[in-house]
Amino acid sequence: MQRRLHLVAYDITCPKRWRRLFGLLKRRGAHRQLSVFIVLADRLGIQALAVEIAAIIDPAKDAVLIAPIDQEASTRLIEIGISGPMPGPVIVVM
Repeated sequence: MQRRLHLVAYDITCPKRWRRLFGLLKRRGAHRQLSVFIVLADRLGIQALAVEIAAIIDPAKDAVLIAPIDQEASTRLIEIGISGPMPGPVIVVM
């Protein structure tokens, strides 16, 4: 299965759930901004990640967005300012 980039953004209201989710995403992807990660995974990997996220968050209080980034779009991502290494072939503008 082909791996592709996914943007994962979240808004977590509880510090304990936030730390658990942050730790999970830190192990699986690249931390881009305060509540944003980029994850490189295939379809099954993203489905498994979504199950893990669902077990951490409170869906009545928290929100998580997982958005695929197609290969063409991923080569045109622009980041301005401080950034770390990206998973996959992405252009970073400083």
